[in-house]
Amino acid sequence: MKKIIIICLALGFALSAAAQTNYDVSRISPELLKNANAVIRTDNTYFEVKSAGKAELRTLYAVTILNNKADEFASFYSTYDKLVSISQLKVTVYNSKGEKVKSFNKADFKDRSLISDYTIYQDDRVKTLTVYETSYPYTVEYSEVKDYNGILTYPRWYTLSSFNVSLESSKYSISIPETLSLRYKESPLTKVSEEKTDGKKTYSWHAENISAFKTEPMSTGLRELVPWAVLSPNEFEYDNFTGNLGTWTSLGDWLNQLNKDGDILNEATAQKVKSLTQGVSDRKKKIEILYNYLQNSTRYVSVQLGIGGFKPIAADKVAQMSYGDCKALSNYMKALLKQVDIHSELVVLKSEESVDGSLYTDFSSIGQANHMILCVPAAKDTVWLECTSQRMPFGYLGSSNSNRTVLLVTKDGGKLVRTPFYPASANKQTRVGNVTINASGASTANITTEYENEQFDDIFGQLFREPVDQKKFLYESLSIANPEILSYAYEQPDKQKPKLVEHVSLKVNDLTATGGDKLFLTLNLMNTRSYVPELSETRLTNFALQMSYSDTDRINYELPKDYKVEFLPKDVQISSDFGEFSVKTTVEGNKITYIRTQKMYSKRYPPSRFKDLVEFYKSIYKADKQKAVLSKI
Repeated sequence: MKKIIIICLALGFALSAAAQTNYDVSRISPELLKNANAVIRTDNTYFEVKSAGKAELRTLYAVTILNNKADEFASFYSTYDKLVSISQLKVTVYNSKGEKVKSFNKADFKDRSLISDYTIYQDDRVKTLTVYETSYPYTVEYSEVKDYNGILTYPRWYTLSSFNVSLESSKYSISIPETLSLRYKESPLTKVSEEKTDGKKTYSWHAENISAFKTEPMSTGLRELVPWAVLSPNEFEYDNFTGNLGTWTSLGDWLNQLNKDGDILNEATAQKVKSLTQGVSDRKKKIEILYNYLQNSTRYVSVQLGIGGFKPIAADKVAQMSYGDCKALSNYMKALLKQVDIHSELVVLKSEESVDGSLYTDFSSIGQANHMILCVPAAKDTVWLECTSQRMPFGYLGSSNSNRTVLLVTKDGGKLVRTPFYPASANKQTRVGNVTINASGASTANITTEYENEQFDDIFGQLFREPVDQKKFLYESLSIANPEILSYAYEQPDKQKPKLVEHVSLKVNDLTATGGDKLFLTLNLMNTRSYVPELSETRLTNFALQMSYSDTDRINYELPKDYKVEFLPKDVQISSDFGEFSVKTTVEGNKITYIRTQKMYSKRYPPSRFKDLVEFYKSIYKADKQKAVLSKI
């Protein structure tokens, strides 16, 4: 369901403001209707901080849904727990003329636990409601009041986060006592308004009449094009804990305090650790042994109870229960290493599949992070450990944790560092195929493909699927016309390395096309570029290649005995700052060898470069279609 970004009422607004608002669709500016599936009419938030630990949030949000492509905007949810309560909740539906059709109150919302399959301790609950309307356009207004009895983060302000959505008006106001302070980071497209009255400081942002942006392929989002602001308290009170989040150093220091004496193990576990590493002198081998022990003796379970969402379960408790969340398991691994005199440090980060999942270097806040891992620092061979997975190879972080700025929690507080980057040369796909061409019927192909590092991420799950699901995945991923899978297998040669090998045997019924006494063979058997992004002369957003990678395909074709090669396409060599591409084809006897290589670089690029990328992809697309011509002897 669509999560409504929490936005506040400007100071002085009341939740009954909708009574004076005209939601007649005819009043929407034609400019805002252009390219739009929905128009946000009002998006207002007022967040009143009463003390370091108490606050009230008031939200008023109204959106006109123009067609069924925007139905997701008619779903609402509001979360709460022991520290956050919902005092008011209301949804009202209006027709195209702005006439009230129906309304829903707090009692009409479904209430359920937010507990997930991997969560055992969580007191979060959610109230949900979805409006079902088929007469377009219609408008849905959502209002809410929440009370906070503990504060670690402040609501953010983000005017537009989706393509094909426009905005009439958005206001965000936050007031705090003069005795407190806050920090904010704002878009260059907006400017805060500050005011002091009656012992309060009020900060406000406002935006209006933002037209919808058309969806753009490979976009990094609208962040550079719309007003926004992120905020954070300095002083805070949360679940009987206090602290200061003013810098990354102080935030790390607070996390250190939360974990004080949390890495102590009972004697039985300590002895187990020492017995596992007895006689092992190599430092990295010790780390690997204990990481394997962690994977084999624990499982991941989320814990989200008050401060438990930030404070790790004590290592001794994890040893007893054999489970924990990312914080608990990382801290437990830290405790295991401590027993063999290996120092390690907890790492707080944003884990997501993104070209840039980094924390802000110039703005500290607890709300930016969602995950914890472990770092074992060394002068030349630092080891990074993802402690939540029972299957992750030793020392491998995966694409959702790599190449980003993270917070290292040291004894001196927080320190920003970068996680490892996996270059194109490491993220390899290496394929060898041996194909026997049958001129009168089905040809056969035996293909072996090796996937490494971030390309391993994409295929690793195949090892643990049911055979029927493995086969379905293969049929969906093969770019060969009308294949019949005869056999297949997956193997991970070394469990401690991110490398997977796929073996597939195929019967291919339509490998060649016939024309008179000739056969036409498309040389690229599997790794083809089938899509070229649409070019727009008015592109506005930056774009990015999500992963650096290197592909090598070597396909050996054995020709029918009564055929020879009449024509081979020329070799291809293309270089750009996006990547490199080459095709080389040779003939020896009755065999054609086709070698295709492609290397791509993960970077962010400005809109002006998208035309160059499209041309680069067009060249690859054309090369992937090249055919050899075989004629009868």
